[in-house]
Amino acid sequence: MSIFFSSDLHFNHVNLFENYGRSKFFSSVEDMNETIIANHNSVVSEDDTVYFLGDMVMGRRAESLPLIAEMNGVKHLVMGNHDYWDGGLPVLQPVFQAGVTLLQNAYYSFERQNDQFLIAGLDNV
Repeated sequence: MSIFFSSDLHFNHVNLFENYGRSKFFSSVEDMNETIIANHNSVVSEDDTVYFLGDMVMGRRAESLPLIAEMNGVKHLVMGNHDYWDGGLPVLQPVFQAGVTLLQNAYYSFERQNDQFLIAGLDNV
């Protein structure tokens, strides 16, 4: 079992695609989403642990949230500023019902090769 960290996936972020250069690499926002998932799944297995460090979705949340279920791994989310927009936690409930654990004002610690690591999710107050 491996542990991975990822951030700022920005599923369905049309502005990022159109105005910040991602259109050079992808034919559409849907292509961008599919490539992110395919790349993730090519490295992460179902038994691996993944910490998403904010900004998983941006825009078209109803379409974005099911994409997370397509990604391999035991998933944990530390919410970013974009994850709070458009309703925040209530909007993200389907993600948590699909088995993604939220680290909100909480932490998880683990040890690797005699080194201890701490992952914390803290609200921005």
